[in-house]
Amino acid sequence: HLEITAFLASLCKVCSIFETGMIPPNVNLKTPNPAIKWKEYKLRVPLEPEPLAVRASSGRGLVAMTSSGIGGSNGHCVVEGPPAVSPKPSSFWINAFDVPLLYVAAGLSPRSASASATDIVDRVGAWAGDVQQAAARA
Repeated sequence: HLEITAFLASLCKVCSIFETGMIPPNVNLKTPNPAIKWKEYKLRVPLEPEPLAVRASSGRGLVAMTSSGIGGSNGHCVVEGPPAVSPKPSSFWINAFDVPLLYVAAGLSPRSASASATDIVDRVGAWAGDVQQAAARA
């Protein structure tokens, strides 16, 4: 088990779903838990790869994810898929304004997570003159 990093692994899986447009199957489910009201709440577990259904007019998927680690570390978020990106540039170097950036701040308590996020915001603000440098340093 990934313990306190279980949430980040789940977030990586969601990013992969947005990138490929496919939901990977759960390969370990043998018998669904009978205590869960699967039909009543219209719940199901994908057992085969399936395309991500997008109902938003923006064409961007929306995924709610929850992850529980050992020892009480929990995370929950709702993630919207990225906007359509123009074709990749022919050069290795890209302008930081052309791609979305994701910063993840975490901590073992709400207070330490908030302090981490504030620190990132402060540092990026201090380097705002050069966005590419700020993104690399953060």
